[in-house]
Amino acid sequence: MDTNIFQTLLLKLDDELADCMNDIETFTKSLHPDSFKKKRKLIHSARRIFGMKKASLKDLLDFWMPLWKEEGRLKGRYIVLPREEALLFGIEEDYKCDLYELCKMMCQLFA
Repeated sequence: MDTNIFQTLLLKLDDELADCMNDIETFTKSLHPDSFKKKRKLIHSARRIFGMKKASLKDLLDFWMPLWKEEGRLKGRYIVLPREEALLFGIEEDYKCDLYELCKMMCQLFA
């Protein structure tokens, strides 16, 4: 039995997991202490979307994740952003974005 295909797939998976761990570490270092659960003021455009003056990063993810999953836009650790969401972050429409990069961009939604 030839195991080359399985070895290649395992090496790709190992690379993907290593990249993911590095991204998590970078993202975690970019946050302020307790910023994942700490509520902060949102910028005006984000207030209109979420219907609240203050939110945490967790609140934003809790709002969006079910929607993304329901719409089938969440593929592994990547999400395709439609026009409205892309405009909010100042990026191009239908941009395929890494979730960790998106979480960094979500920090721009706080005043």
